Amino acid sequence: MIDLKGNPFYLSDEAVAWVENTRNNMNDNDKIGQLFMLESISGDVADLKPILDRFEPGGLMHRPNLSGELKKTSLAMQELVKVPLLIAGNVCHGLGEIAFNEKVFMTNMGVGATGDPQYAYK
Repeated sequence: MIDLKGNPFYLSDEAVAWVENTRNNMNDNDKIGQLFMLESISGDVADLKPILDRFEPGGLMHRPNLSGELKKTSLAMQELVKVPLLIAGNVCHGLGEIAFNEKVFMTNMGVGATGDPQYAYK
């Protein structure tokens, strides 16, 4: 059994009870659905709704959009599922990788190419 109160979870008694109750009330199809992550390309929840009618995924992977649209889609999707979704996006180089209106940072290769350790520090 996984120790949900220990490293890396550190859940409270209330949170552990929620996890156990949620898991115990899931059928096999619910558990299998948690293995999948939907990809939000357009940001339109209507594009993803037909999938939610078949199974409930464990996560949502965003593709680039405006930050406000990403938030709107995330919140709308959370309202449609019983188990909170893991929200993901490629943000290795800053939020600008996923949100058009946010900053993009230099890649590790770009930092190395400068030859200046201050860029790595920053």
